[in-house]
Amino acid sequence: MNHPTEQLLSAYYDNELPPSDRAAIAAHLVQCKACELILQDFAAVTEHMGSAALPEPSIAAQARWMNSFRPARERGVRQLAGLLTAAAAIVIAVSMAIPSNAQATAAPAQWEKAAVTGSPDVGTTPQATAQWIVADLSAGNGSVQ
Repeated sequence: MNHPTEQLLSAYYDNELPPSDRAAIAAHLVQCKACELILQDFAAVTEHMGSAALPEPSIAAQARWMNSFRPARERGVRQLAGLLTAAAAIVIAVSMAIPSNAQATAAPAQWEKAAVTGSPDVGTTPQATAQWIVADLSAGNGSVQ
């Protein structure tokens, strides 16, 4: 194999080559010290760039950068507020359109009280209470729909 170009070596270093090309360059690197030195230079540059201190942007630059996001952020907030308002209006409209259940606010029937608390005149066992509820409902004393 001829020496790979620096572009190929760079792609090899960055792990951007298909497996067959990587294998060919890896085999070449075993025999070629010059290409190995180029890869070592790439590694040194990467290490140097990784350890370089980043300059601190000025306050004015930070303000410009933050202000560049403001229109999009405000537009997003307005859209979200509009969606939430529409959702709230739908919930209110639907709740007003559904008739309220009159039974929900009516006083509980005698059998409902007995089912929850028991009835002293029926007995204390759950079976006796259940039999009394069935008898009471069969007689039409409770409104079950």
